[in-house]
Amino acid sequence: MILRMMRVLILIPCHNESASIGQLLDEIHKLHSHLDVLVINDGSTDDSLEVIRSRKHVKVLNLPYNTGIGATVQTGFQWALKYNYDAVIRLDGDGQHPPADIPAHLNALREDSADMIIGSRFLKKHDIGYTSTFARRMGIYYLRSLLKLLTGQLIYDPTSGFISCNKKAIKWFAEYYPYDYPEPEAIQRVKQCNGRIIEIPTSMRPRLAGKSRITTFDSLYYFIKVSLALILFQGRKCNR
Repeated sequence: MILRMMRVLILIPCHNESASIGQLLDEIHKLHSHLDVLVINDGSTDDSLEVIRSRKHVKVLNLPYNTGIGATVQTGFQWALKYNYDAVIRLDGDGQHPPADIPAHLNALREDSADMIIGSRFLKKHDIGYTSTFARRMGIYYLRSLLKLLTGQLIYDPTSGFISCNKKAIKWFAEYYPYDYPEPEAIQRVKQCNGRIIEIPTSMRPRLAGKSRITTFDSLYYFIKVSLALILFQGRKCNR
């Protein structure tokens, strides 16, 4: 029997990443030209949209105003559900997630070992290389402990946006995806749906260009907001 080839979508949210998005898209095309790529331009005010549209192999959705990372990613999952993709691999538009590590996600998806796969910078294989600030790492350790308490599973890199999802998780996230800083809450949602999560080692890179817009105040807000959201929505039901 001939099995149908798995349809995979690379999903990239983008907001004002004109300095890096072109290089990232060229790198993906060079390494993985057989995969579909969807970039969602989240109301960028720079030249991001023009850079994306200049890559003819890339699909693009242009949101007329900035909706935030959660709504942007959810739009991508809704698009993947509408067009019947079997899997979604999400990368950030700043180039920190290396396209060279996509095959590891594809292998895990093909093995059907999880509903969501997280590329983790904290697994031993990749404990050397680019890392975030000390304060951010301490916050990640805190979220790691909180999620373990709430979900029963230890996730080493709960803020990683380098994730892949199978068809079941696409449906869950098309229905609901957390807003603001969504990664830890997305983990919680999968567990609420009795989903399976695994981590695989990956190497995070510095941004290809520019610098992060997240300030110290943003980071403090992030950890307070996420902590409250995880606790308040612990009892959320999953419409399976």
